[in-house]
Amino acid sequence: MITIPLTWQDKPEIQRGLFFTVPPDLLRLVFSRRGTNIGIPDNVLLEIELSIAINPLKDDVGIWKNCTLNYIYLRPRDPLTIDSTGSKILKKTPAKGENIARIGEKRLAAFDVPLRGYLGWLLTQPTFLNEHDELLERHREKINRHGFPKPVHSSSPEKFVWRDDVNWLTEFREFFDRWRLQTLAAPYLPIPVAPRFPELRSYSRLPFGHGQNSFTLPDIYPSQGSGVIIEMMEETLRPRNPPEHLQEWMQIIGKTNTAKNAIPAYGRQFQLQHYWRVLQQRYSKELHRKKGALISAFAEILHVSDDTIKADLRHFSDRLGDDWMHRYVEIC
Repeated sequence: MITIPLTWQDKPEIQRGLFFTVPPDLLRLVFSRRGTNIGIPDNVLLEIELSIAINPLKDDVGIWKNCTLNYIYLRPRDPLTIDSTGSKILKKTPAKGENIARIGEKRLAAFDVPLRGYLGWLLTQPTFLNEHDELLERHREKINRHGFPKPVHSSSPEKFVWRDDVNWLTEFREFFDRWRLQTLAAPYLPIPVAPRFPELRSYSRLPFGHGQNSFTLPDIYPSQGSGVIIEMMEETLRPRNPPEHLQEWMQIIGKTNTAKNAIPAYGRQFQLQHYWRVLQQRYSKELHRKKGALISAFAEILHVSDDTIKADLRHFSDRLGDDWMHRYVEIC
């Protein structure tokens, strides 16, 4: 359980069950740039108070049923560091601890950037969004009661067991498999299947350390490097005729596409579309005709130019229509 400030405990936004928080720095920037003689509204100051109260860590992005909603892909990831205390725990010198952190950070970044990019691409796909919305609307009552289904891997490679398995979960299982997801943290916050090195579920009869190991590399993840093994992995993961609904992403991450700068751009767009939608839906009156202030604030937060944010917004409109920011499915 979390401590919700008294000023928020009786608010309908909290009572309804699901509330996305906005980073305090973004809220301050947006509402301080509406004009020189316009202060930050009291309701925004209250939300800043709430966001600070529930979010000592960056990964808490909202409240669902009086619990913090944890989601690691929406806000910037802090670099991995190992201080002197951590080095002592690892029984390493401070220099070796720092080296371990550098190696770990390099590997984490290699995993993190493509997965965030995939999420940004996914949230600009009308087919995904239509299937997502229809599924959540159809099973709103069960989601509100049970939450989103969480997969549990069994000891058998042929089976994929779900807690409290009932018929309605079959549709979610098919949806998650089709779009390479583990589950949903909340509406429009998918959790993708991620690489695992090593794969802790070993299907081998030989225990680890007896000459073999296993790992998992989803087909939505780009292979990196060169050599025969990499070529074989690429051919195995991405056949000549990939699933039609994933074909564009497969082209973006494919080995023949040497310019993969679209991947981090999609990661940025994932953050932008989420918080832009939340702000527009929550503060439509306060932000009426203040698009310039929004663009400027997001550009500073995301460390890009105003023109880049404008291009991202045009991309959303081209893909999803001009009313994309008003799309939402209530589950509570």
